Amino acid sequence: MDRHGQEAAGCVHHCARLLAGLDGARVHPFVAAARALDIYSRAHELPPFAWEIGR
Repeated sequence: MDRHGQEAAGCVHHCARLLAGLDGARVHPFVAAARALDIYSRAHELPPFAWEIGR
């Protein structure tokens, strides 16, 4: 969910890439805790817009 309330659904991999690139984004509170932690930990390891630099 971005800072304007827009939502995007996806797998853990793609959600982590979105989270890393969107300022003020967060994981929806209804996502299972283990999945949310996985998304956050993966996003933390990625630079913003990782697909642009080949990561």
